[in-house]
Amino acid sequence: MLIWRAAAAIAITATVTLALMGGAYAACSPAADNSPNPPPGTTITCSGVTTDQNGTNGYGTGNQTGIVINVDSGASVTGSVNSGINIGNATVSNSGSITGATNGVFSQNDVTVTNNTGATITGTVLSGIGSNNGSVTVVNSGTITGNANVGVFAFVNATVTNNAGATIAGDLGVNSGYSAVGNVTNAGNIIGTSYGFIAYGTGVVSNAAGGLISGGISGVQANQLLNVTNAGTITGTTSYGLEVTGNMDVTNAAAGTITGATAAIRANSGSISVTNFGTISSPTGFAASANANLTITNGVTGSITGGMVANLGFAHVTNHGTISGLNNIAIFAFTDVNVTNGVGGQITSLINNGIYASNGVATVVNSGTISAGGFGYAIRAETSAVVTNNAGAQISGGDTGVRASLGSVSVINYGSISGLAGNGIYAGTGGSAVFNAGTITGGTAAIQFAGSGNVLTLAPGSVISGNVLGGGSDTFQLGGSGAATFDVSTLGAAAQYRGFTTFNKVDDSVWTLTGTGSFSGDVNVGGGALIVNGNIASASNLVVNAGGTLGGNGIVGNTVINGGILSPGNSVGTINVQGSLVFTAAATYLVQVSSAASDLTNVTGAATLAGTVRVALASGTLRFNSPYTILTAGALNGSRFDSVATPTGISGSLTYSGGTVQLVLASGLGEIAGLNINQRAVATALDRAFNSFGSVPSAFGGIFAGNVPANLTQASGELAAGSQQTTFDAMNLFVNLLADPFTAGRDGTAPTAASFGKEGAADSYAGGRRRPGAERDAYAMIAKTPGAIDFGQRWSVWGAGYGGSQTTDGNAVQGSNTSTSRIAGTAVGADYRISPFTQVGFALAGGGTNFVVANGLGSGRSDLFQAGVFVRHTAGAAYVSGALAYGWQDITTNRTVTIAGSDQLRAQFNANAWAGRIEGGYRLITPWAGIGLTPYAAAQFATFELPGYAERAIVGANTFALAYAAKTATSPRSELGFRTDRSLALPGAILTLRSRFGWAHDYNIDRGIAATFQALPGASFVVGGASPARDAALTSATAEAKWLNGFSLAGTFEGEFSNVTTSYSGKGVVRYAW
Repeated sequence: MLIWRAAAAIAITATVTLALMGGAYAACSPAADNSPNPPPGTTITCSGVTTDQNGTNGYGTGNQTGIVINVDSGASVTGSVNSGINIGNATVSNSGSITGATNGVFSQNDVTVTNNTGATITGTVLSGIGSNNGSVTVVNSGTITGNANVGVFAFVNATVTNNAGATIAGDLGVNSGYSAVGNVTNAGNIIGTSYGFIAYGTGVVSNAAGGLISGGISGVQANQLLNVTNAGTITGTTSYGLEVTGNMDVTNAAAGTITGATAAIRANSGSISVTNFGTISSPTGFAASANANLTITNGVTGSITGGMVANLGFAHVTNHGTISGLNNIAIFAFTDVNVTNGVGGQITSLINNGIYASNGVATVVNSGTISAGGFGYAIRAETSAVVTNNAGAQISGGDTGVRASLGSVSVINYGSISGLAGNGIYAGTGGSAVFNAGTITGGTAAIQFAGSGNVLTLAPGSVISGNVLGGGSDTFQLGGSGAATFDVSTLGAAAQYRGFTTFNKVDDSVWTLTGTGSFSGDVNVGGGALIVNGNIASASNLVVNAGGTLGGNGIVGNTVINGGILSPGNSVGTINVQGSLVFTAAATYLVQVSSAASDLTNVTGAATLAGTVRVALASGTLRFNSPYTILTAGALNGSRFDSVATPTGISGSLTYSGGTVQLVLASGLGEIAGLNINQRAVATALDRAFNSFGSVPSAFGGIFAGNVPANLTQASGELAAGSQQTTFDAMNLFVNLLADPFTAGRDGTAPTAASFGKEGAADSYAGGRRRPGAERDAYAMIAKTPGAIDFGQRWSVWGAGYGGSQTTDGNAVQGSNTSTSRIAGTAVGADYRISPFTQVGFALAGGGTNFVVANGLGSGRSDLFQAGVFVRHTAGAAYVSGALAYGWQDITTNRTVTIAGSDQLRAQFNANAWAGRIEGGYRLITPWAGIGLTPYAAAQFATFELPGYAERAIVGANTFALAYAAKTATSPRSELGFRTDRSLALPGAILTLRSRFGWAHDYNIDRGIAATFQALPGASFVVGGASPARDAALTSATAEAKWLNGFSLAGTFEGEFSNVTTSYSGKGVVRYAW
């Protein structure tokens, strides 16, 4: 072998060196001798021309160790008989020229050589750089040549870095020894007449972009393992680009090229793993050949030309680029082949097989193109083939697309599979399965099965050109997802699909049968729907199992609905049974109905009834209290259906007469369990109208669709009730503003010097306490003698802002929804004191309201005008006040109904309201800081005169628009409670703090209103809105300031609380008295 040749020569070199040592012209300093000298650690510099300084060697006697030799630029070291440099071990840096008749640089043991740019190292007979017993480390930027033998040789490990522009050449470019590691990093040129790089142990190669490794025989060879990363060019002229005896791992980058005449990549006894983004080719051989296994990943930019062979093992290939076998098989394995061909991937062979598993299973997932020309097979397995061909993918063979010569096939096809001269798909034994949602064509047959137990499933999108030859007892199926049509006349003994004895409908697809069939086997429907618009009466039996539906307007033979569904027609239609019909207890007879007709089943023989009749709406129109004929038969033999299931809100019953079954429907919205009061009121009104008319107008059909109780809630128009509570709240706020005994300035005259000193004045809201002496003395400083009430200030004017919000919870039993209202207004008024104890006045107000009913049931708003009068009288510590008010509103409501489309309904109307309040109380003085305590009682009413009005559609239709009846609603209430007050003297003013705590009782909390559907006269009902509680707690807090100049200012915050109502309101009053 080559390594023995090199080693022997080097040994000869060592002998000659020792024998011929003698004096010669020396330019390297210090000189070397046999001592050995120079000693370790010495640096030798060669700066001139050195020839045979040590006998036959340019420099060194072969026993110098641990030295450093620097050959300067322009210098040369020459051994005319033996080596240019001969040492035991050393570090050599060359910037000049080193030449030896045998070796350029020779070391008995390890040597490290740096050959700089422009420098040369030449060994004429043996090696440019060599080691007899050690390792070699080389960094080359110049030229290293072993003319007749090795550029760089290591008896043990070789570590070579060959930089860009550098060259290593020889019969062998780089050679590493037995059981060692040869590690080559190349960006330049490594050229071997025989081998570019040979490793007798393990080879590691990193060939950068622009790098070239070439050999006249092979580019790279390793005896044990080989690991290659390539972005340049590796080529073997007559044999292999890469060769290994053991296993090989290759990464070939996008710019990388690996070529070989016999094979680009070869593993003589091991396996190959390749990740390729570049080019791997062998125009006359194989791109990759392994005696064991192949694992190939070919990227989008990858190109593999010449085919790939796993002679005794498996081939696992993932391809996104191009794999071409040229005249060879593109992918071959002795055992199993597992191929994933991605989108855009191409696997081709010009005259042979595309993919071939000679003794194993071919498993292929294809999203690209797999083709074989000539008389080849695109995919071939001698045992079994498992193929998934995705949408848009192609598999084509000059002979056959997919072939399992001695085994079965399992094919799922969404793309295209074709065999030009033979079959699209061929199976050599039984138990095969083909699922097709794509295209399958064949010259001899599209699909050819052998044996028994084969299954063909067609899915929507299936196109089969050519015959399908079953084994004689195979199963034909319609399945997949979606919808498609099949001509049943193509299934039979002499038809396109032949050799099948069972016909199944599977999966969730809907298949429509046309034509007249001759198929005589069993038909089973187990999934989706089989719509028979043709004639399959030739079938021996048709069985519809659970999960399957039989429909259509065609003809069937003996039929059993065994837990499945019979649904005649295509929507409303008729199916004919030429034979007998049997329903099992778990069967469903699905009958679609409209106002004009219903589904019908005509049975020429006897019908055995059982199971459930389920009614479905074919359209929005229905016929009530008028029978539909749903089945006729030669005889019923006393059988009956077990039950009738109707859509929510519809009731149904069956009648039997002879061989006829009739269905009678009625509106039963009011029979729905769990309806609330509002829903049931609407339902009852609609039932009454629908059943009276005998039909459902098409526009109202949507009431029976979807969530029927929710539809009834939308139809109820509860929004109309919201205006009642909002009006009561608005009137109550205004009348309380008028009648409030705390309103600024109404509890007595404006403060004067005299009034500060009064004792027990009857006009100061109510009788007071007797003041202590110190306080009387203070007041005496203002007016020594208390005078009469200052009755000169008879007039006062005032302005107020008031408003609030109220939320009333809905009631689940009533079916009302939470209502929220908001009110805001501004009032102005005038008061006149007709006596020291009696005060009268009036007020005008303007404002607005809005209200919302929760859950999307609508909203409303109004513009508001109010007017009122009041009177107040005191008698000692007692008082009585009263008020009467009138209100006028311009109200607009809007709601959206989505039962049938989206209808926006609006109503606009004017309404009047009245309110009144009377209150009386008695003020007591408590011993606690002079706090006044006034128990009081009040009676109040609010009346809302709601006119009749109607909604109109401003978007959509008037179908669910309501007309509301006129209504006068009165809400009386009583109040019991107490008020407190405490006055504080401020400079020039009096600050009074007040509060109220009370209990209110409402006597009428009904918020219902009568309504009628405008498009359905007579369909009237009463809908109830959110109602307040009968009892509520009242609270308020007031701060009032009065000044001597006649101005007063007060602010009040009020609340009303119950288990269903939360209300907050406030008012601010400013008054001037004179």
